[in-house]
Amino acid sequence: MKKKGFDIEFRIIGDLPKNTKSLPNFVKLIGYIDKSTVQGKEYFYNLLADSHFLILPTQADVTPNVLIEANAFGVPCLATNLAGIPTIIKDDVNGKTFPMDAKISDYCNYIITYLLNYSKYENLALSSFNE
Repeated sequence: MKKKGFDIEFRIIGDLPKNTKSLPNFVKLIGYIDKSTVQGKEYFYNLLADSHFLILPTQADVTPNVLIEANAFGVPCLATNLAGIPTIIKDDVNGKTFPMDAKISDYCNYIITYLLNYSKYENLALSSFNE
């Protein structure tokens, strides 16, 4: 997306990559947030409220609560199509699910489609919240 001229910031929350030296400067490492504290919960919710999409290309999550939390802030979610995730994320209603072997470009192209038509993105964000 950066190569296509989009001014993006990609935040990684939770487990961080082992090799962070080669990450581009638009990748911001947040790490673990303790949501059992008021400060942690507030910080996490502020990050969600400031996001356009939540991306969770998980390989082994059954029903991740973070998808529901993001939708509560009107943030559409992009996640792997496995286990219970498709019961939470409905394609083009509150995000999209992708196959395990999806490429990064698949996720990026989906996002770009919505960012190039901001009223379409607004509708997706509203339906994410409503869902």
